[in-house]
Amino acid sequence: LARLRRESSARRGQDKTVLRTAQSSVWEGWRVSGFLALMTSRLLRFVGLSYFAWWMFLRLCGFATVLLPAFLRLVWRYAVSPDIVRDWYGPHRRQSVDVYLPRDVSRKLRRDGTLGDDWKPRPCIVFFSGGAWVIGYKAWGALMGFCYSQLGYIFVTPDYRNFPQVKIEEMLEDV
Repeated sequence: LARLRRESSARRGQDKTVLRTAQSSVWEGWRVSGFLALMTSRLLRFVGLSYFAWWMFLRLCGFATVLLPAFLRLVWRYAVSPDIVRDWYGPHRRQSVDVYLPRDVSRKLRRDGTLGDDWKPRPCIVFFSGGAWVIGYKAWGALMGFCYSQLGYIFVTPDYRNFPQVKIEEMLEDV
């Protein structure tokens, strides 16, 4: 019993040492972070950016930090969802399509890509994302695809080649 008491008191002393070390590490981290913030603000001031620009940048970082969990959740769901069928309709990298299926339909989908005889037709929505034929990507419609597939729709988001790589005629062929 005496040996156990000695060992437990020694452990308590080690725990206090570990706690002190962790506290000093946290303090050191805050000190270094403050120093880096100070030096960054001085550098920005030297370059000619005002404190207002610095404040707006910090607000943007805060806004992005607040929204990051929702974006990461959507990206993860887009990457691993079994309800999305990805396919190619042409030889080029951007000639691909994502088909968002309702959960009951995706469960009936066979490995060869066919459905059983008990499948009933569903309404289908085709969404072309992008702007001015210069930007756009099929994953931009992921949130809409998940929402509409939960409502029972089949949601299709084709991708297409954009302007500097191709002319308008090739874009229209893709669409």
